Amino acid sequence: MKTNILKLIYISLLLAVVLSCTKNSEKTEEAIEKAVEEVINEVMGLEYEKYLEYIDDSFPDYPWLNEIINGHRISIEMGYPDHVRIYQCTYKDGIGFLIEACIECSDAGFGLVDMEGKWICARGGWDDSCRGYNVDYENKILIWEIQPAPPLTIDNLYEQPLDIINKSVQGKWKLHKFWDGRMNHFYDWTTFVYISEKSVAITRNEDIELFFSYSWKKMEVSPPYPEVSSYTTFVMWNDKQDRGEWSFFQLRADMLEVNLFNSGVYTLIRSRDNAWTAK
Repeated sequence: MKTNILKLIYISLLLAVVLSCTKNSEKTEEAIEKAVEEVINEVMGLEYEKYLEYIDDSFPDYPWLNEIINGHRISIEMGYPDHVRIYQCTYKDGIGFLIEACIECSDAGFGLVDMEGKWICARGGWDDSCRGYNVDYENKILIWEIQPAPPLTIDNLYEQPLDIINKSVQGKWKLHKFWDGRMNHFYDWTTFVYISEKSVAITRNEDIELFFSYSWKKMEVSPPYPEVSSYTTFVMWNDKQDRGEWSFFQLRADMLEVNLFNSGVYTLIRSRDNAWTAK
């Protein structure tokens, strides 16, 4: 009888420990989920230079013209590579505007619009309906231009001051591949990396793959490639685990090489919906 009572007490204590561990585990998971949500919200709220724009002092304040330029701004923000110029010109009926869209296209040309925003004719590719309008192309005046901000490149990012490294790596990235020193391992297009000012999160299909908070610590790092000598740089230091996590080797055309503290290399591709552009 006494033995059975002791067994019941033991089982009760064991269940209490298990339930306590389960609750603590659930609390930990909830805390991580909340922290990751905060990182993603912070990253998605970052502002950056999405396009380069020139506006001449003589640009007229016409509502229809403002609609055109705002439309191209929105288009670039949505990820389309618009490169557009607007010129003021003269033609047989007076003053008009030449809109040069898709400048890099093989059949790029001009569309002529009058002062009221009415489309008159086009010239480019197989079309030259402007032939009889005596458009003065030679003396046209550039009054507006827009194009996407160029991809960011910083060779030897590890040599840069902390403020440049910090600002350059923040944002949303696509985790493209992992190099383990012998071969590349590629990730699908559902794996993203979110880097905020103090934390890093990796998600795949919206599930949390990795999360850590960090501070910066300057220290010597083994190179990710054998042909490169060891160097001193700023490392994301995991204060909770008391270890180095990531350092950053270079940034070329929006592709970031991450040294996983001497254990391989991540290649991240900038997600242009949210990122910083170092200035």
